[in-house]
Amino acid sequence: MQNLNIEGSGKPGANPLPLPGRFWTYLQERFPLPSFVLMSLVFSLAGLSLSSSLRLGSCRLSLFHCLAAMLTTVFLFFQLRVIDEHKDRLNDARYLPERPVPRGLISLKELSSLAIALMTLQLAFALLAGKVVVLCLFASWVYMWLMGREFFLSSYLKERPILYMLSHMLIMLFVDLLITSYDFGPSNGFATGLLWFFAASFMSGMVVEFGRKIVAPECEREGIVSYSGYLGLKQAALWLALFIIAAQVFLTVCLSRLGPPLAAGLAFLIYDLFCFTALFLGLKKGGPTVSKVFAALSNMSVLFGYLVVLLNCTMHSGVN
Repeated sequence: MQNLNIEGSGKPGANPLPLPGRFWTYLQERFPLPSFVLMSLVFSLAGLSLSSSLRLGSCRLSLFHCLAAMLTTVFLFFQLRVIDEHKDRLNDARYLPERPVPRGLISLKELSSLAIALMTLQLAFALLAGKVVVLCLFASWVYMWLMGREFFLSSYLKERPILYMLSHMLIMLFVDLLITSYDFGPSNGFATGLLWFFAASFMSGMVVEFGRKIVAPECEREGIVSYSGYLGLKQAALWLALFIIAAQVFLTVCLSRLGPPLAAGLAFLIYDLFCFTALFLGLKKGGPTVSKVFAALSNMSVLFGYLVVLLNCTMHSGVN
């Protein structure tokens, strides 16, 4: 039987490098900071700006709340990555031994310690922002814990990849609630129009998840679940396009609460002409290009949607 390094800790003394250097290498491979920081920054600012604009009729943001929401979001995404490392440890050790944890670069215990340390910072930010933010933070942690246990339905969910994705993607609603609570929490003035933003974020999460798991048939790997393998490449691409459009529709409806959404709708239409043309060309080229194009355009589509929200809200700007 193949000897699997399940814990990802390697042999004692096998990796003498200090933790900061190993952690930096881990981030480069599994959690590239530039992209996650950019996405978290735009995502959190879009949510805060929209909440403020819907609640007050103009965008009035606190610098502390903006920074706290952005850092909390980055930390949440990192913690979700650590949860994934734990959930996937057996499969990674068997089918993806080149990844940092199974090859012994960093251990699950070290990653867990870092994730827990970040929880103290998240809690400090939340306490300074008020009890509503604290409650939303704890709700996010509880759902993340359930995700880590795969809702105690691991075998059932893994046999149903779409249901598995839907159950895990609900975390986006908790992240949305936490981000926007930095605006509405201190005033206890939740704007119901935010529900459309929550729906868009849920769809945006599906876009990212689908986009990173679409590959050409010749690039499928044993033991690695992909939506292209489960649904077929063309059908997976169609679903991705539908998720992108759905997210844009929800954002447009949400922005209609601020005024005529013609500019947003036109921006999405122009973007989609570019996006879907690029997706089609990527499909035609095949090979490794498919996964690169789909992953990149999925992230770009989500980022573009939040930028449209942010630009619309800055027309009602006023940062305190």
